[in-house]
This record gives sequence, structure tokens and C-alpha cells, in this order.
Amino acid sequence: MELGLLIEAVEADWREIEPAIFGTLLERALNPRERHKLGAHYTPPRLCRAAGDADGRRAAA
Repeated sequence: MELGLLIEAVEADWREIEPAIFGTLLERALNPRERHKLGAHYTPPRLCRAAGDADGRRAAA
């Protein structure tokens, strides 16, 4: 059953899903201590682009 759900998820069209949702899922799925130890924190694309702009490099939109 679980394998079937995984296969179904892999085959789904995820293009219309807001990327921030995946970041939220990642952060909430991990134990906060483990997440901190791994440095696993989601950075939204908007902030990535802003960081690229701030140091003189234009990040891809």
C-alpha cells in the first residue's frame, strides 16, 4: 500500500504546487534538534533571489 502511494506521488504533476509548502513539510517532519543539527532549513526562492541580488549577482527568477 505505501509503495503504491509513493509511486503515485512520484508520478503526480507537482508544477502547480507552491514550493513553500514543501519547505514547511520538510521543517515540520524533522525533529527540531535534528533539523538544527543538519542545518535543514527551508529558504523561500524570494529570499534566495534577494541574497543573490544583494551581493551583485542577479539570481534567476
